Amino acid sequence: LTDAERAKVRPEYIEAFMSRDGSGRRTGLDETYGCTLICFARTASWWFAFHIGDGKCIAFSPDGKWSEPVPWDDEGCFLNSTTSLCNEGAEDEFRYCCGGKGTFPMAVFLGSDGLDGSFGELPDLANFYANILKAVWTSSDSGALKELKEALPELSRMGSQDDMSVVCCYDESVLGAAVSHIIRWQIGNIMAERGNLLSSISALKDRITSYSARPDLTPKEEADRAHSEKELDSDLAEMKALEENYSSLMAELEAAGGKPSQVPELNNDVMEKAGSKAAAEPNPAVLEGKASENKATPNPAFSPASAQGTSNETKSGPLEESRG
Repeated sequence: LTDAERAKVRPEYIEAFMSRDGSGRRTGLDETYGCTLICFARTASWWFAFHIGDGKCIAFSPDGKWSEPVPWDDEGCFLNSTTSLCNEGAEDEFRYCCGGKGTFPMAVFLGSDGLDGSFGELPDLANFYANILKAVWTSSDSGALKELKEALPELSRMGSQDDMSVVCCYDESVLGAAVSHIIRWQIGNIMAERGNLLSSISALKDRITSYSARPDLTPKEEADRAHSEKELDSDLAEMKALEENYSSLMAELEAAGGKPSQVPELNNDVMEKAGSKAAAEPNPAVLEGKASENKATPNPAFSPASAQGTSNETKSGPLEESRG
């Protein structure tokens, strides 16, 4: 290390970096160069991917379905423990996958663990990547990259508080056709969430009604009733947000050339069934078919709350983004 390099590093880190074992071997190098490596490559006739360390590789097929193509290492990557490029015998810790029968992923995302650590569940991470693909389709690479640069710092702040890197490689020739499948998948997620919310709303309403019929509630029951009322208000607000998302996705589906008639309709009688004061305030986004604002404004799904080309062309590079 030069004097200029030492001046920028805390003494304890220098000591760890320069440490040696009894034989004089530099032991600090292992930790210094601890590293995740994820790779995806495609040619005209085959593709492969390999992975060591944490982070996630998520692939989308032309029909919009997502998967984790490289097998996950449940033993080597658990909690704060992970495999690493600098481990002894690291060549045996690589996981890999390949394909050579003429079928290719439509898109592949390689992301560091700061991203999946913020979302927790893989379907939520896949939904984030799906929104990136939709942004590419609606507003180009540069538009999607701009939204990504704005979203990652906030996502890190509210989530893992870790550095984040993500690379997207996609096939321009099939992206447009895949977008409608992706939107249908997102609509299906909303329908499933709506079903769970309906069950929760019904149970909360029954509990509140049972308490209201009794004048002699114990302090514990009174507290439970108040808590149930707050939960009901929260569920109703979430239901309203789902309705807005459903309306927006239906508009996106129509813009993508899909057929909204093939998607289950969302009955707008949830508030009435819930017996809440919110019943008097029907959602205008559902009743009036509010158009999606995705093309005019940054994709709200990027925020943490929540095509043309040749047949074999795979585009990579412009969507590379690293933070931290």
